[in-house]
Amino acid sequence: MNGSFRRFLAGFLLLLTLLQRDCFVVSLLLSLPVNIRHPRQCDQASSALPQLSALSSSSSSSSSPWINCKRIHDIQDLKEGDLVLSRVESNLGCHDLRQPYLHKAVVLILDHDPEDFTQGVLLNRASDLILNHQDIIYEEDEDDKHPETFLLSNSSMLSSWKIHFGGDIGSWYEEQPNFVCLHTIGSDAALAVSDSLICDSRKSSGIFVTSHLGARSLVESGEASADDFFTFSGFCGWEEGQLQTEVDRGSWYLASLEHCEGGNNDVQLDHPASLLWQLMEEYSWKNSKFNVESAAIEFWRDLVTAIGMGCEIGDPNSFSDLMLKEWATQRLLVAKGELDEEGQPAVEINDSDIHRAVKTASMAASIVPGTLLRGSSMADCPFLLKDQLFHKATILLLQEDPDASVGVILNLPTTETYLLELGTGSNAEIPIRYGGPSGREDKDMPLFWFHNDEMLKRKGVGRPLTCPSRNADVETADCVFVCTEAEVTHAIQANSLVKDRFFLVRGFSAWEKKSGSYGILGEAQRVNFEVVPESRYSAVLDQLLAQTQLSEEAWDENVQILQNAWAHGGIDEEKMHVNRYVFGSGMELMTLADTALANWIKIFILAKAENYDYMK
Repeated sequence: MNGSFRRFLAGFLLLLTLLQRDCFVVSLLLSLPVNIRHPRQCDQASSALPQLSALSSSSSSSSSPWINCKRIHDIQDLKEGDLVLSRVESNLGCHDLRQPYLHKAVVLILDHDPEDFTQGVLLNRASDLILNHQDIIYEEDEDDKHPETFLLSNSSMLSSWKIHFGGDIGSWYEEQPNFVCLHTIGSDAALAVSDSLICDSRKSSGIFVTSHLGARSLVESGEASADDFFTFSGFCGWEEGQLQTEVDRGSWYLASLEHCEGGNNDVQLDHPASLLWQLMEEYSWKNSKFNVESAAIEFWRDLVTAIGMGCEIGDPNSFSDLMLKEWATQRLLVAKGELDEEGQPAVEINDSDIHRAVKTASMAASIVPGTLLRGSSMADCPFLLKDQLFHKATILLLQEDPDASVGVILNLPTTETYLLELGTGSNAEIPIRYGGPSGREDKDMPLFWFHNDEMLKRKGVGRPLTCPSRNADVETADCVFVCTEAEVTHAIQANSLVKDRFFLVRGFSAWEKKSGSYGILGEAQRVNFEVVPESRYSAVLDQLLAQTQLSEEAWDENVQILQNAWAHGGIDEEKMHVNRYVFGSGMELMTLADTALANWIKIFILAKAENYDYMK
């Protein structure tokens, strides 16, 4: 958090002090999740080894090898060249929303020190990204690691590298990506710049790892071609003790290829590296029929079945599988569709999306404190893979500042209530709503009270936030009012029926204005949020007032009301839109995003996984 944003937050606190006659300080959720997993158990019969084949989304005509990997039960036995395979839990967790790429993942261990750090790369996340060697930026002084092998540093030879997503640490989305290469080249020159991971019967036969500079030096010296390598951008990492903890709670299987056996007569028993390499070729760009959007789930399936846990394959249309496939579509399918006249990937945009974007951009100028916004209705669902709480959100903007925009979410009731003492021997119990991730853990932070009731406005209960229609009569216009607790108490004492006309919110959301992001205005211009027409304010807010305290019994109804309120906040033209479907399924993307939001509510509000910093 930069200094200007800190100053902004201080000013925002002062504003709320004047509005509510209370003081509070802001705290951000920074702790990591503690999530108990519940892995499925396979019976003994499931350990029989079937023949494994590449099916469904890879559309492959060839077959995967028989491969029998030995499970490792003690992490102390884990070493470089071993595999870490994700397990499928019966309960959804934080990872299903934030890290779908780790679902049904195959990780090859590159470096393992139980007392320090464990590093690996995802083998089954091939992309269609191709980089020329001049596009790859090296870490400072990386070219000094093997100076004797970098023979042609000024070479004009062009080489293209097909990139795999190796993990979220140092991936191509990072400012300084990290690249490593795997290969099976056994020449002296290759061995000089490589480390052995998996050996076959001969020392010079196996799978080796080298830096991209090492791989490039072999290409430029004529020892190899770029297609001899699998190039990975990014890696997976575990701090000391972290992998052990995740294995203990049922997140991963550990497996060794050193003890593999071939099942086909034409495959030698002492060639585990060759078998793994064959799988890598089957589920990557080396197979012309492979689909990147499939996320190579079959690769994981083959290995999990090989260790006798085939019962975990599960439903191919499960929520987690669909999230993974959509993640692969959005993150790994880089060259989407045809190329435009300039050789760039052509983006398919339908007329309804164009109309919606123009409409939202024209309304963005009216965004002032008091404005209601809602989550995007665009077909690509920008909050499917991240920040699911903003999907179909109803947001009330509280303040615009040079450093940030601040607002509260109104459509997420929590399991908590607030007991308002009326001073007459009676109390009023008001549901508390989740306003956002900031400030929720600060016990000194007061609650926000809002209403949009015409009678309460006429009685002078509260004061208006700035109205979008600045010249309107605030007593009749759709201007949301902010109140103090004392004002709410007095209003309910005078008329107990108005108890259900107030919104009570804890926490808020902030959108920083830096690097051209422009806060909530920038979000609206990108159509991540849409301005709710003033004529729809009452319809939207009246719908949300029907929500109740969250519970297992009330969860479904609250989610349905949330959806109805969101629909009331749209413009008529948005009813016509082109659906998009998750790869290999009949699931509409909007429906999957709805399910992701519902699961977010279950995990973070109903189950109170409050210590998870999903915004980090």
